[in-house]
Amino acid sequence: MKTLLLVSLSLFLPLLMMQGIDKKPQEKPEIKKPLKRPSFPRHWGPPPKIQVRDHVKLPGKFGHGSSTLSKWIADNIKKDIDKGKPIVKPKPKPRPEPSPEIKEKMKLVHEKQKEMSGIRKDFHEVLKASKDLTKENRDQMIKEFKEANAEKHNAIKEAQKALQKEIREIKQDGDRRK
Repeated sequence: MKTLLLVSLSLFLPLLMMQGIDKKPQEKPEIKKPLKRPSFPRHWGPPPKIQVRDHVKLPGKFGHGSSTLSKWIADNIKKDIDKGKPIVKPKPKPRPEPSPEIKEKMKLVHEKQKEMSGIRKDFHEVLKASKDLTKENRDQMIKEFKEANAEKHNAIKEAQKALQKEIREIKQDGDRRK
């Protein structure tokens, strides 16, 4: 009897141990972040705590929520209208149009930038096509390209700075620039 018990234990013990080894470590459950709730004006107070479990579009660009919340928002908007409070912030005035001289200078700077961008793209294609070059040769080509185009790059930077300075110096009055 003892031998039968020992034999059966010796057979089942390795199986039990292997079963524990094969188990993967228990992973932590993924925690879902709560959806960002819309922020309501403070003077409305807190939203209703008890709400029904339905899903409707909320007024005033507040997204979606329960019909209880929808009614609460609509009531508060109505109260604000009655009190004369603005619902939506007024849109800022549009930026005044630059003068024709400045537009022309902006166009020239943009054309120089486009030209330099085209030169860079062409050089990039040359580098892509020459995959058999060593790192040293490639670095040397890049260095030569930078030296050859340094004047153009600096000219564009100076033109941008001059244009920016000119725009800032112009006094704005109402809808027109002077």
